[in-house]
Amino acid sequence: MDAGKVLCRQGFQYIQKEIMNQPERIAASYKDPDSVVFKAGNLIYRQVNHSYLPNYRLLHQSGLYDILTQKQLLLSHQEVSTPVFDEHTHYTTILPEQLLVITYPHEWSFRQWKDAALHLLEILEISLRHEMILKDATPVNMQMHKGKMVWIDTASFTSHEKNSPWIAYRQFCECFLAPLLLMHYNYADAGKLFQQYPNGISMKQLSCMLPFKARFNVHVLMHVYLQASFKGTTKTQQQTPALKQKKLSAIIDSLKTCIGKLEPRYIHFDWDLYYQSLWTSESYLEEKTIAVGRFLKDISVKTAVDIGCNTGHFTRMLAAQEIRVIAADSSSSAIDELYAHICKNNERHIYTCIQDLSNPTPNEGLLLKERASFFTRAKSDLVLAVALIHHLCIAKNIPIASFLQSLAILGDYAITEFVPKTDSNVQLMLKNRKDIFANYTQTYFETEIKELFDIMQQHTLENGRILYLLRKK
Repeated sequence: MDAGKVLCRQGFQYIQKEIMNQPERIAASYKDPDSVVFKAGNLIYRQVNHSYLPNYRLLHQSGLYDILTQKQLLLSHQEVSTPVFDEHTHYTTILPEQLLVITYPHEWSFRQWKDAALHLLEILEISLRHEMILKDATPVNMQMHKGKMVWIDTASFTSHEKNSPWIAYRQFCECFLAPLLLMHYNYADAGKLFQQYPNGISMKQLSCMLPFKARFNVHVLMHVYLQASFKGTTKTQQQTPALKQKKLSAIIDSLKTCIGKLEPRYIHFDWDLYYQSLWTSESYLEEKTIAVGRFLKDISVKTAVDIGCNTGHFTRMLAAQEIRVIAADSSSSAIDELYAHICKNNERHIYTCIQDLSNPTPNEGLLLKERASFFTRAKSDLVLAVALIHHLCIAKNIPIASFLQSLAILGDYAITEFVPKTDSNVQLMLKNRKDIFANYTQTYFETEIKELFDIMQQHTLENGRILYLLRKK
């Protein structure tokens, strides 16, 4: 190859590299003029703009940043000289601790919502002692990190003048208190409403949705019904109610007391009882655990997604090997139980997520780029899908090929389980409906597997179910 072609190729490779390292704004970062979150290379940065300089200095000089990061309430960061997103507005660039997984509020269980709300109120109390306050209160700025719910928006803190109101009070009530009250009084799955109401549920809407007995809770009466009944001009209705300094602590205490006493209202259906009964056979679970453990010895993975994780038996098995696991299930009560385990045991490798594989979170928001789909966020080295195929292919009529395509999108390796029609649980599913599933056989399943995967191992369990270890082609 002549020198000219070599130089041309090197130049092209250099240009490619430069393009790949060009700062790219994160699609969700467009609302706050004080900072911008962007990606350069494989890292996420935040540019702090000149407009935020006084508050950024106060955040650090007051000692607030140190206290919040020590308590693991705020995502820590370090200042770096480059990259720069916009040199005209740039003051400094910070490199935050990198989040391993992103989840959205409508994918949280009740306890995640509750912890996020109480942590925000704790951040608010500490901030006030350092003459600062939060200027927004959206749950989107909370993420699960190393087993805890942490605040990720460094530019949310602003100086607080004595006797001035908390401008984010109404937003907190609409975005945190409203979903929590609906999960307490109505149904624990009500947190999913945040997908349809990403800016929160107004107090007037909420007052119509809550049962009559909610009026007898003094905290609900004050924070919901009082706001809902407020009347005035269009201009005054849009203003935040004044919260004087002498009353602000009492308001925060009231919110903490109200939220602290809330518990989820689960409505258990007959199918839920069946679903839990899958795990009652100790011999079945023990045999499957041994087989999965043997499969794991044949592959090397650092990340995994466990779809249909239930209360997390295999999720915990993966996490014990220091594998980062996204644990997803359509049952909010199962995810809540797993999240409680994470908190109790200080588990740092598990990230819980309410997700129905037949209707997963799609790309959403501004230009369909503001919030990424579950399939984009959950891609991992390994996908685990055991005791799941019949729930999708029989109960929800999803084709076997589509089920396997989902696995191929999510992971390079897959551990899955085929549950034959002779299985008592499948028979229960077919009891009151016509069997239209002629292709639901082991032979057809394996034929479809070979279109996407190589079968590395398989193991037939005592009850007739078959476990597979698959490698994507």
